[in-house]
Amino acid sequence: MPRRPSRPDRSKKAVASISRLVETPATKIGRVPVSEVEDIVRRMLATQRYSPWLDTEEAAHYLRKEPGTLKGWRSKGEGPRFHVVNDKFIRYHVDDLDAYVRAAGQAPSPVEAPCDGGEKR
Repeated sequence: MPRRPSRPDRSKKAVASISRLVETPATKIGRVPVSEVEDIVRRMLATQRYSPWLDTEEAAHYLRKEPGTLKGWRSKGEGPRFHVVNDKFIRYHVDDLDAYVRAAGQAPSPVEAPCDGGEKR
């Protein structure tokens, strides 16, 4: 049986896309600066590389906030939904962070539930 040609992984495709954007003058791209597009793609790749579960530092980076801001929100019962794993680890799911941003700061309360992101990073 003949072997299928291997498909390049998503990160290689994203790097190729960024390379094309960098080589294209900003006037042809439109109103979005190339550096902003690169930043968005880097954040998305960093998020999807390992798991959709983020620790406080990664979630803060994803939201462009300081980790202390997320800790403060948690202590006040505000901010994006988070999960407590094994009574030890705080994890944020990317979908919960996106929902928080879309809801303009109104998010559901925290949940204590097992998830696949319980490993210490």
